Amino acid sequence: FPADMPQSTAQPRLDDDSQLSLSELESRHIQKVYNASGRSQSKAAAILGITTRTLYTKLKSLND
Repeated sequence: FPADMPQSTAQPRLDDDSQLSLSELESRHIQKVYNASGRSQSKAAAILGITTRTLYTKLKSLND
């Protein structure tokens, strides 16, 4: 880390996303965007910058 970057001494909260694996963080983000879009795959895919097919595949793997 840069020398001028303050280092936090606080303990991480259990709901802190920084303690999640990359795949879990991605899954949660996809679910949040999908739900916020009214469960519209085309809107969610556009927000996420992925194709609807990719979103469909990711959503399907979350439900398996």
